[in-house]
Amino acid sequence: MDLRWPAALLALLQVSSVKCDPYHLHGMYGTFHSANFPQFYDNNQIRNWTIRAPVGFRVVLYFTDFDLEDSYYDGVVCAADYVEISDGGPDANRTSGRLCGNSRLYPDDGPAPYVYQFRSSSDLMTVRFVSDFSNDLPGLPTPKGFQAVYKAEDINECEELERKFQTAVFPEQVGKCDHHCNNYMGGYQCTCKTGYKLAPDGYTCQGKCSNVFITSRAGVISSPGYPYNYPKQTDCDWTIQVDVGQRIQLDFLGVFEIEDYLTEDKCPYDWLKIVDGKFEKKICGTNQLPETYVSTETTLRLEFHSDMVKEMTGFQVSHRVQGVYCDPPVPPTHGRVTAAYGADSGRLPFESVVVFECELGYSMKGEHKITCLKDGSFDDDVPTCVRDT
Repeated sequence: MDLRWPAALLALLQVSSVKCDPYHLHGMYGTFHSANFPQFYDNNQIRNWTIRAPVGFRVVLYFTDFDLEDSYYDGVVCAADYVEISDGGPDANRTSGRLCGNSRLYPDDGPAPYVYQFRSSSDLMTVRFVSDFSNDLPGLPTPKGFQAVYKAEDINECEELERKFQTAVFPEQVGKCDHHCNNYMGGYQCTCKTGYKLAPDGYTCQGKCSNVFITSRAGVISSPGYPYNYPKQTDCDWTIQVDVGQRIQLDFLGVFEIEDYLTEDKCPYDWLKIVDGKFEKKICGTNQLPETYVSTETTLRLEFHSDMVKEMTGFQVSHRVQGVYCDPPVPPTHGRVTAAYGADSGRLPFESVVVFECELGYSMKGEHKITCLKDGSFDDDVPTCVRDT
C-alpha cells in the first residue's frame, strides 16, 4: 500500500478545513456576520474572527449593519455586548476599543455603516464579539447584531518605512531605501542611483568603488557621492601604480569630513586609509584638510570604509606622479663633474649618471661615475682625488 496517498489526502482535508472555517477568513474580499443575523443574536456568546490578507496587504474592514445592545456601567462603555477589533492577533495591544449601540438610534454610538473603516497595520486583523446574559433594553427593539465586509488593501511600504524612519529613536535600524523606493502590489523594491549597487540587506546603496586600479599620471579620487554624503556600509579601494623611479603625491581638496569618534582606536567607524608598502595610516575627522602625502613606493593604495550609522561629506584627493631626484653631488677636492647624463633642468632624476674626473697630477680613488637610484640616493660614494707620487 502506498502510504503517500493517505498523507496527501490528510493534507488536502486540512487545507479544505481551513478554507471552510467561518472564523478564519482570508483572501482579497469577503463578508461575515454575527450568528442568526439579521435576526437577533444569542446571549452568552464569545466569537473571534481572524482575517488574514495576502503578504504585502493590509485588512480593511467596515460594517454594512451594526446593531448591538448599548450599555454603560461603572465607567465602562459597552460593558454588556460589544465588538472589539484588534490590529493583529487576538492578543494584540492595539485595538479599536469596545463598539456597541446603533448609529441610527444613537448618532454618537456604534460605527456608521459603510462609512467608518478600520485598517490593520499588517496582514492580520481579529474581530471579537461578546454578548452577556441578555440583549434587550426596555422599550427598544431586540438588537440584531452585525454584518461586516473585509477587503485586502495594498500597503504602500515606501510611505510606511519613511514614517517609521522619521519617528524612530534609532533611524538607522529602519530598513528604509537609501535612494529610490518602488512600491508595487503586495510589496516594494529598493533601487540605487547610477554608480551605486544594492547591498545584500535590500535597502542600503553602496558605492561601486572596489578593486579600482589606476595607472594615469594624474587624477582625482573621491568618496562615493562627493560632495554629497557618502553611503553607509561601503568599502572602496583604489590602487595607484607608477613606474620605477616615480612616486605618488596626494593633495586633499575641498571638504574633508569623515566620521570621527574619541576612542583608543583611531577612526573606529568610518575612515580613509593610506597604505604605502608596510606603512599604513587611517584618516578621519572634520577639522581640517590632511597634509600632502608623498609615497615611498611605486604602488599606493587608498581604502575607504563606512559603517551603517552616519553619512557625511567624505573626501576628495588629487593624485599625480612625482619623479624621484637625487641631490646634485659635491665634486671631489681637486676634481670636477664632466658629464651628467639624463639631467633634467639641472635636476638628477632616477637612472641619471654623473661622471667625474680629477685635475692633472691627481688620481681618482673610487668609481668615476655614480647612478641615481629609485630611492633618491646614489649607488656609490663620490670618488676622491689623491696626488700622484
